[in-house]
Amino acid sequence: VSHAQLSAQKLNLSNVRFLNGDARDFDYGDGTIFFLFTPFSGNIFNTIMQKLFAIAQQKPITVCSYGKVTLRLMQQDWLSPFDSRDSDEYILGIFKSKPSIVKSASPEHHN
Repeated sequence: VSHAQLSAQKLNLSNVRFLNGDARDFDYGDGTIFFLFTPFSGNIFNTIMQKLFAIAQQKPITVCSYGKVTLRLMQQDWLSPFDSRDSDEYILGIFKSKPSIVKSASPEHHN
């Protein structure tokens, strides 16, 4: 966390928070942009996707990724890639929540 905070200071970013802990225990409700760097898989990934999906039902969100998690995000029908290159796991992936799906879908279909 201290390295991330130092980097944010160097970039003159003031409205940024870095948290360290079990991702399943955090309240993501205040967030609008989320960055995932191949953080987890399996049940943990599914739990986080359900949490982010719930937030996306309330407001638009952006999910950014790098690494193998990008391929998993491509499978989430409630997310739309910002750019066609976002399907490459070694390019920064940027995904926006889809308002039409967000309002009509249920979380069970998004794991």
